[in-house]
Amino acid sequence: FFRDVHPFTAFKEYILPKLVKSIRERKERDTSRKGPKVSIWSAGASTGQEPYSLAILIHEYATANSLLGISMEDFGLLATDVSSETLSKAMTGEYNEMEIKRGLSPDFMDKYFTQDGTNWVVNSSIRIMVEFRQVNLIKPFTMLGGHDVILCRNVLIYFDNDAKVLMLDQFYDILSDGGFLILGAPENLYGITDKFEPIHFGETLIYKKLN
Repeated sequence: FFRDVHPFTAFKEYILPKLVKSIRERKERDTSRKGPKVSIWSAGASTGQEPYSLAILIHEYATANSLLGISMEDFGLLATDVSSETLSKAMTGEYNEMEIKRGLSPDFMDKYFTQDGTNWVVNSSIRIMVEFRQVNLIKPFTMLGGHDVILCRNVLIYFDNDAKVLMLDQFYDILSDGGFLILGAPENLYGITDKFEPIHFGETLIYKKLN
């Protein structure tokens, strides 16, 4: 949970306020539209710690800023992985003692998890925020629709440059104007694509879609 910490700090302090602004603008433009107003995609979600970490931050932020007219329902959170086995574990939201203590504060454990024997289970209020789907990133995935933020951390390192270009072109196509891409610490877009503007926020390198 909250792996490497700083990307989640950047999400909370830099990206979330911008998403809230987009939510409010989209609500004003179309008062009849139901469902999420912004969409976040955790690509390569593995056993679910990343999307659940994001869901916790969204829940915390929406609760603390309810006067801004936002709620958890305004956020769509998609989590995908190529492995059906890891997705099955992710959907249960159940983790053992070692997994639960890797990155979670005691406060978040108490607020968002319920102990079941020696395991801990993500509370339903967080679990229902995440939609899990099986997706192979080396195949076309633009059918997933538009997103405002894509996290694809420690995935590109497993592919050659040609595969990275195809993947990044699709990320670009489905990101909203000015949308954000976050990669893993050992990954960057240097020499691969010039379709994104690098933004440094603390220790995190965020890529913003160039229009």
